[in-house]
Amino acid sequence: MRITVKAHCDKYQKRKDGTSALYVKVTIDRKTRLYPVSKYIDSENWDYASKRVKQVKAEPKAKALNRYLADEERKIDDIILDLQREGIGVSFDKIKKRYSGNSNEYFSNYVDHIIEIDRNRLKEKSIKDFHWRFKKIEKFHPNLKLSEITKEWLEKFRNHMIEEIGNKPNTVHGDLAAMRRFVRRAYKEKLIKHYPFEDFEFSRQEVEKEYLTIEELDKLHTHYDSKRFLELWKHDKRGKSYHIGQKYQDLLQHFLIACYTGLRLSDVRKLRYGHVQDNMIVIKMEKGRMTKEKTVRIPLRSRQLSVLDLEGKSKPTDKVYSSFVRPTGEVNRWLKDIMKEVGIDKYITFHCSRHTFAINSLILGIPIETVSDLLGHNDLKTTQIYAKIVDEKRQQGMDHWDKIALP
Repeated sequence: MRITVKAHCDKYQKRKDGTSALYVKVTIDRKTRLYPVSKYIDSENWDYASKRVKQVKAEPKAKALNRYLADEERKIDDIILDLQREGIGVSFDKIKKRYSGNSNEYFSNYVDHIIEIDRNRLKEKSIKDFHWRFKKIEKFHPNLKLSEITKEWLEKFRNHMIEEIGNKPNTVHGDLAAMRRFVRRAYKEKLIKHYPFEDFEFSRQEVEKEYLTIEELDKLHTHYDSKRFLELWKHDKRGKSYHIGQKYQDLLQHFLIACYTGLRLSDVRKLRYGHVQDNMIVIKMEKGRMTKEKTVRIPLRSRQLSVLDLEGKSKPTDKVYSSFVRPTGEVNRWLKDIMKEVGIDKYITFHCSRHTFAINSLILGIPIETVSDLLGHNDLKTTQIYAKIVDEKRQQGMDHWDKIALP
């Protein structure tokens, strides 16, 4: 019986993102079977001669992947040797049974396995977020096993993120919380004996929610109506001039729409004429688990209507604003310039528009339950964070009475 075990990339089967799956290919007397390893690459970066990932710039994890593939080949080699020593006989099904039994002992494999199971209940954005977050784990500890995740390991990883990478507390919290989700599931499935997060504490840092006051909103709106930005040009280091004003004007419109509706950037991005029904914006919010998606109904009044382009629109797919909504990083860089031009000395990101809507709605006397519903919150406690900010502002305001001397 002639048996060979080699890594393999199937370039003919591609996923939606264009990547191809990696396998361990077992050949027994000219018959072959592929065993998936839950790893994916661009097939252009696969060396079919060496059966390894090319070490090119487009594949920064090539070394780690090749080590991983070598480990998987050795596993199957060991399984074949065990079957032969035991006198059981080697077959594809027997290899599969033993191989699949231990393939999920690695954290990255287990994550991919669970994502495949839950794919219909997860958004693509969430899946990308998990993979993006867990890249840090692969760099810190390649081929991490579930059994190696202990309280001590978590402490080392947290210190690595803070001290060596320089991550902020809330970034660290987000990464650990995402990891905890999968480790907890592995514990419930009895893949690990101890739950390492049981006595491992990590917390989110309370960050002051920056927002714009009504007066500052008026300032921005006046700037938008005057179209002063259309006269704005910028000059680069080479002395070349370029017109930046239209981009600022378009972004200001998108930002004001969000300030007056509480919509996130992702929701503004998909907002169309078809979402305007009976003088309301009716839209399914982008963020949230698929099982808890919420459709919000936002009544339109003069403020909202003044920044929406509704005249002449007829098709449901018609945009209700100028241009297209740019990526988050670009948007936030330009908002910094816009605030400087308008004379608002605050660090404002696009998400601050949501804080602006929530806090000013409460200040204007809209009941917290209504604000919560307009924001699409599933829990009133989330909205109460804004109410706490408003109460603090009231306390600060009342402090001025102490400045008046008693008679």
